[in-house]
Amino acid sequence: MPEVLNAAIVGAGLMGGWHARYASRCCARICGVVDRNRDSAHRLAAQFSGAREFAEISALFEQCRPRVVHVCTPLDTHVEIARAALESGAHVLIEKPLAADAASTRDLMSQAQSRGLLIAPVHQFLFQRGFRRAQAAIPRMGRILHFDATFCSAGGEHAKASLDQIAAEILPHPLSLIERLAPGILQTIDWTAHRPLEGEWRIFGAGGATSIAILISMHARPTEATLRVATEGGMVELDLFHGFAAIDTASVSKGSKIARPFRKSAAEFAVAASNLTQRLAAREFAYPGLRTLIEEFYEAVLNRRAAPVGASEILAVAEARDQVMRSAAPERMRGAS
Repeated sequence: MPEVLNAAIVGAGLMGGWHARYASRCCARICGVVDRNRDSAHRLAAQFSGAREFAEISALFEQCRPRVVHVCTPLDTHVEIARAALESGAHVLIEKPLAADAASTRDLMSQAQSRGLLIAPVHQFLFQRGFRRAQAAIPRMGRILHFDATFCSAGGEHAKASLDQIAAEILPHPLSLIERLAPGILQTIDWTAHRPLEGEWRIFGAGGATSIAILISMHARPTEATLRVATEGGMVELDLFHGFAAIDTASVSKGSKIARPFRKSAAEFAVAASNLTQRLAAREFAYPGLRTLIEEFYEAVLNRRAAPVGASEILAVAEARDQVMRSAAPERMRGAS
């Protein structure tokens, strides 16, 4: 029987709830829920046998002693909570961005390493079935020529944070996907960013033979999270909200061009239907990839392996995020950092 790990959830909001549900389905026992809103902490803790509610993180570590802490709180609280968790001897899985800047990210990772503990941000898109299918196919498709990411979010409609803050917190998603598909590429990119209005970011980058375009919009509808990867041998289209990939490696013959819209639609329908069936079977009702990331993080803790999001990736994404934000108008972007 697999070892059961005591886990705590810090932040009893939407994401804290999904972290708790997915963790409890693998090898975790939710021992504590922390939220300054005691009603929220109580509601979430009540869903898990033996879970206790806390208003302060200090009380959690005094009374609960979790092996893993899930940090699902606003960005400006991440460093303080993560440091406290590491000092208590807990491994930390933390909603992205891990910290507000690369320097703080590096400090937390150094603290974790010095204590022999794991720390990783929630880059859940990397763990979707569709992304892993694309990751396996792309090396056989020749050089990557272009990445085109589009993230249109409704997350700002009822949020307390500014639209620019929310956009800044979305940015690690496309950066982490690009870095995983082309390791080391973020360190070679020269970035240019434009912000025509609050919550609207247009980001462009180029390095070697590869170019990157990222749209983050808090106003465009419908909501969307997609990544297109153009290679010498075909096109990969990732639907990140739903977790599937469509891969087109057809020839450029006249017949192929005529058939492409029909072939493309049929292929997308097939992979979308298959993906939905697998998600339902796995009870992955929201945030595809999150369940797998949590499972692999716990496996790494139990087997004393490296975290499923590596240190070099984490730092590359944090440094690229800093560069993008510096390249935009400083007086407009300062509040998003």
